[in-house]
Amino acid sequence: MSVVRTRRAEAPSRLGFSEVDPSHSSASFKRYVARALEVLRRSRTPIGRATYDVISRGRVRIDELSDLTRQDFRRVRRTIASFGTRVGSDEYHRLHDRKGHAWRAIEENIRGYQWDDRIYVERGLSPEKLASTLVHEVNHILNVSEEHYRGDTAALREEYRAFYAEMLFAGAKMTPERCKSLKQQIVREYGLTEAKLEEVRDQPPGILLPRR
Repeated sequence: MSVVRTRRAEAPSRLGFSEVDPSHSSASFKRYVARALEVLRRSRTPIGRATYDVISRGRVRIDELSDLTRQDFRRVRRTIASFGTRVGSDEYHRLHDRKGHAWRAIEENIRGYQWDDRIYVERGLSPEKLASTLVHEVNHILNVSEEHYRGDTAALREEYRAFYAEMLFAGAKMTPERCKSLKQQIVREYGLTEAKLEEVRDQPPGILLPRR
């Protein structure tokens, strides 16, 4: 699907990031993301520091899953429906109800979600795990991943690149054995039974390290 980018991210807050819906925010969420950004800023890995740079420059927007736009809510509904979890189309206005079905269903199935320049993350992650999730989702944004999911092999390629970025952030050496294991793990977890592993190179194509 072609995505028309018509809205530029707003200037980052003093905590170093822009929100999708700044009208619905909280000090606790801002601190939550800021702690992860500090992990990225202090990272010993080039990909960690470059990811921080992308976020702090306002090239992406970050918010929690309860602040999905209506269109992104529709997309998330389709995603979790493929996992066997149903959320009604009329439940959008209940997203901020933490006891409601929609909020619980989304939080139980999705750690992070990306579309266009928007990243949504779940609450309750450690600063290190949230930082890793941001590396993953920023990689999707840089590669416009939502435009390239055309079958299981293409989906594997997009997810493999993003998880590969996470591995680099963790300081892992990507040996052929580790690359194969990572591909197999993604196939299992995402149900990509028709994916052809041999068509996904160990060194993933596309943008891996964000340019400063």
